[in-house]
Amino acid sequence: MTPVTQAVVGAQGVVVVDTARVLDESPAGRAGARALQAAYDDKKARFEKLRDKGTTTQGKRQAEDAAAAFEREAFAELEAQRAMLRHSVLDGARPAILAVMGERRAAVVVDTRAAVAFDPAADITDAVLLRLRDT
Repeated sequence: MTPVTQAVVGAQGVVVVDTARVLDESPAGRAGARALQAAYDDKKARFEKLRDKGTTTQGKRQAEDAAAAFEREAFAELEAQRAMLRHSVLDGARPAILAVMGERRAAVVVDTRAAVAFDPAADITDAVLLRLRDT
């Protein structure tokens, strides 16, 4: 452990967690990603069906306009679902994060993306993911 880590990590110290890894690697994050992918695939199929509907020149133009409107709405819906998923997964991870934080006697948890630099010993991501997999 470096002198910087000794000064920061420990009693009333700071630990970091990689929330992107929690989202990607936790069971809830993986399940949510599969559900989001299924929603995307469904919307993509509906978009292609709308787009390919027209047979005349005017009908094709109308179909393309309808498909473009659908695409805008579908994108907004998927973005909202993604945001809700992120919030849900991180809320679900909070007890594991707090438990590891307590074990490390840390006062603050910072996302790794917000830290300019940190000692790898301060990273609790693996411990958090292990707890999430065991629950």
